[in-house]
Amino acid sequence: MLIGSRYNLTEQIGAGGMGTVYRALDVHSGQTVAVKMLKSEALARDPHILQRFMREAEALRQLDHPNIVAVLETIEDRGQHYIAMEYVSGGSLRQLLDSEGHLPLKRALEITLDLADALTRAHRLQIVHRDIKPANVLIAEDGTPRLTDFGVAHIGTAERVTQTGVTIGTPDYMSPEALSGEPIDVRTDLWALGVLLFEMLAGERPFDGSTPAHVIVQVMTQTTPDLEALRPDVPVELIDLIYRMLVKDPAERISSVRLVGAEIEALLHGTPVETTNVLRVKAGTTPYQGRNDTPNGAANPDGATQFVERRFATPTPSGSSVPHNLPAQTTPFVGRIDELTELQRMLLDSRVRLVTIVAAGGMGKTRLGQETAASLLDHFPNGVYFVPLAPIKAADNIVPAIAEAIDFKFRESGRTQKQQLLDYLRSRRTLLVLDNFEHLLSGAPLVSEMLEAAPDMQVLVTTRERLNLTGETLFYLEGMDFPDWEPPEDALEYSAIKLFLLSARRIRPDFELTIEDLPHVTRISRLVLGMPLGVLLAASWVEMLSLREIAEEISSSLDFLESDLRDLPERHRSIRAVFEYSWSLLNEAERDTYMKLSMFRGGFTRQAAQAVTGASLRTLTALANKSLLRRDADTGRYEVHELLRQYAEEALERTGQLDAACAAHSRYYIDFMRQRGPELKGRRQLDALNEIEIDFENVRAALLCAVEDLALDALHEIMEPLLWFCLYRNRYEELHEMHAKLLELVSNRQDAASQQLLGRLLIRLHDPKPGDRAQIERGLALLEPTADQTELGMAYRQLAFTYVHADELQEGMKYLQMSLSLAEAVGDPFYIGRLLDDIGFVYGLMNQPERRKEFAQRSYDIRQQIGDRLGVARALINLGGEAYVAGRFDEARDHLEHARAVYLEMGDRQGVAYSDSNLGGLALYMADLDRAQGFAEDTLANIDRQRNPSATGAALAVLGAVAAVNEEYERGLEIFEEVMSVAGIDFDMRCIAHFGLSGAHAGLGDFDKAAYHLREMIQIGLKMMMPQLVLTALPMAPMVLLARGMTEKAVEVLGAQVTHPSLMSGWIDSLPLLARTEAQLRAEVAPEVFNAAFARGQQADVMALARQLVSDFE
Repeated sequence: MLIGSRYNLTEQIGAGGMGTVYRALDVHSGQTVAVKMLKSEALARDPHILQRFMREAEALRQLDHPNIVAVLETIEDRGQHYIAMEYVSGGSLRQLLDSEGHLPLKRALEITLDLADALTRAHRLQIVHRDIKPANVLIAEDGTPRLTDFGVAHIGTAERVTQTGVTIGTPDYMSPEALSGEPIDVRTDLWALGVLLFEMLAGERPFDGSTPAHVIVQVMTQTTPDLEALRPDVPVELIDLIYRMLVKDPAERISSVRLVGAEIEALLHGTPVETTNVLRVKAGTTPYQGRNDTPNGAANPDGATQFVERRFATPTPSGSSVPHNLPAQTTPFVGRIDELTELQRMLLDSRVRLVTIVAAGGMGKTRLGQETAASLLDHFPNGVYFVPLAPIKAADNIVPAIAEAIDFKFRESGRTQKQQLLDYLRSRRTLLVLDNFEHLLSGAPLVSEMLEAAPDMQVLVTTRERLNLTGETLFYLEGMDFPDWEPPEDALEYSAIKLFLLSARRIRPDFELTIEDLPHVTRISRLVLGMPLGVLLAASWVEMLSLREIAEEISSSLDFLESDLRDLPERHRSIRAVFEYSWSLLNEAERDTYMKLSMFRGGFTRQAAQAVTGASLRTLTALANKSLLRRDADTGRYEVHELLRQYAEEALERTGQLDAACAAHSRYYIDFMRQRGPELKGRRQLDALNEIEIDFENVRAALLCAVEDLALDALHEIMEPLLWFCLYRNRYEELHEMHAKLLELVSNRQDAASQQLLGRLLIRLHDPKPGDRAQIERGLALLEPTADQTELGMAYRQLAFTYVHADELQEGMKYLQMSLSLAEAVGDPFYIGRLLDDIGFVYGLMNQPERRKEFAQRSYDIRQQIGDRLGVARALINLGGEAYVAGRFDEARDHLEHARAVYLEMGDRQGVAYSDSNLGGLALYMADLDRAQGFAEDTLANIDRQRNPSATGAALAVLGAVAAVNEEYERGLEIFEEVMSVAGIDFDMRCIAHFGLSGAHAGLGDFDKAAYHLREMIQIGLKMMMPQLVLTALPMAPMVLLARGMTEKAVEVLGAQVTHPSLMSGWIDSLPLLARTEAQLRAEVAPEVFNAAFARGQQADVMALARQLVSDFE
């Protein structure tokens, strides 16, 4: 039969409830195709069936993916409806499984990877398949799968064509939520894919039955069968993934098919399935938005070696490209799934312009608002902005608060600030989150004005009281949360604190919280992690103990949390009673595992849990199912409630296994750090840093255990990677704490191993100063007998900087060269690159710019080659500094912006701030004062001033220069005095400080002090033989000479400046004080005298003129 004048139907090859599939010949092309015909009887039974049939065609047309059956066209012929599709000749996966039982591991992984790729495309287009099963997976001639039958797919933008509550799909592969008639999303496909993968491996479905009703009961009530027993050859990582796909609660199921694909791909490539480097950062909440935008598989901008191409490589979290100011969250967003979904639904409806979350203080409205906003970033292309109103005291300040949040700068004009803001928002599709509005209700009309002025804008408000505006959609929130830092200013706004206060007043009616109590009540709520019963039991002690004592008792003993209140059920009169009931439900293996899990701090991976406890995946899953473990569905990491952990640790100690478990935990994380040591210096640097960051509390616990056990070999192994991690992530306090513990351990031990460890500890100082020289020399003496060239080289490097910081540059250079020779002898490119950069830096201090550039470039090349990204950034800073001093400003800017981008990519806030300080100085030299000020303010907002004095000084100097241009001399004096205090041995910084102080004193009329600072600056330039420093000082000299009556000499200096301009002449020319000085000289000196003196200055030798000025300024 010929249909559509093109397709000749030959034979039936399949049939389903909705249609019949025929093999057909395309008479135009001669190709074999498949044609699906809608059954007329199906259409008669269900008039909606045609819409579903056409939906399938539309879905296939949109998808256009190599692992999805391609649609050719839709046809209506003689009242019948058809879809012409690609013909797939290899049969279905159902047929393959029926003939082979189960599939080889590699084959199952390959099929699953292709299907995950196909579903990634579908889900991206908001298409949920809803009927994934072997019969709907066709096999092509080359063995690759094709996903078909999208007839029951849910398309996100399509109208519903099935009745609410009607189950669609095949029960054997349907998710629990789909069987229950609940709303479904992409996670229903993840369940079905998990069933499919289980069946490919086991040869049987995980939930089976003789009737559909029996199958449904199995799916809803039974646990997933033990796949380890069915297929012992299957990697536990894959079994673990399948279990996460088959979690019955969709909120706890792995959330993305891309994550599934990433793990399948890792298994196929034979690489470890590591989920710990997936930092749990919501889109738009990273501290910095910078990242490496290089696609997976492409070379990075610096020419680094290409990576293996992967379809599902998990990207480093980088946030959305949509502009926003949403704060980075310090904890995962827990619960509130229903509330979040409802708020998303409201705000995705463009007719809902204003949503107000109304709740009592502490119910979590702020956090919920932030999470809602973060989840909707991609729907508001002009930005999502969080406006904290709690600090605002009056409604008049709402407009400036919004402007600050959206980074809008008001202009001096005839329009009011409000009008400027409304005009800015007018054409923007923006979401504003106005947080804590309750005390500013008189300002509510502003919200209406904004919505009227900006028709595409929407507003989400959190408040304790509704705004009472037309069009306001109210969302009432209930629940409990608690503060997770100590002590928050708004502690009383948290529901856990409110519950504590209420419970305490039941015991003592006159109980009141004071400011002094806040740290302790915060600690109490955190110790019980917001557990309502824990809060209530803690509050029952307020009649006998202070809040500080209550917190201390909770931290030391679970048994403290008990009460004799008669209105509490007996099983709830103590935390121990609650836990003991849970404990009684565990079998012996589960108890043993759970006790050993108490060794972990801050969460752990499945691999770590199994290595330390010896538990099977089945046991870990059982503990999670009993709510004793919480598992993150995406990362796979486990967490134990702190009070439960304490209970388990006590039980472990009673069994006598505590020391052995501690040692096992320590060994695992010592090895974890040992493996990442080389990675911290190479291409996996960022991944290694992120992995250590997530498990840092476990690493600290492992170190302390090794200290207690005097495990010197382990301490030797952990020291180097621990040092680099702490330095790279600016964890100086933790580094100092651990360093001190190790020193205490070995300082009085005389055995060789202890003495060697002591030597290594003594030389490992961050940024050694002259006062540290004796300690480093002692460490060097202890290390010399070991002949360890790497350690000796580090000692020489540290010793070098004690001399450099004392301005003994030649001696410092000698030790750096000795260190470099040892690194080259060992063949360690990481330390070679570092030392080359150090040497280049010191050459810069020695005023040898060519040598500085040579060594910095060599450092860059080596670090780039080995993948040391943070080292690359440091070398770029050095190269930028050399170009900056030499006046090659464009080159300097390129280097510094490149360094900043690398620091952003690596998540190094201090590195970004350091780059900003240099860019600010460069912008100042280029007379771009607004940009310079912006960089300087950003630097000071993010820099650790104590740890980065040079960057701090540079940023302050920029602000001082801006103050000078604005003639704010008192402020400039204060700023430049601070610059001088942080300058240290940096002669360039000292000269900048002298220059700024000279101008500030002159502006305030104190020309003697101005002369002193100019003389000091010129003398440094003469001593260092640096004409540029001298030239920089010259512009300030005429005003001092004029004040001393030396007018002709002042004019000579003006002439010298014309012939020999300073590198900083761009912004110096903007100084009003200097312009007035020249104007006064022209007015007071006769023209012929002025011209003659000016000409003499143009011919003068600058260095000779400088020496004269030193004498003149005595």
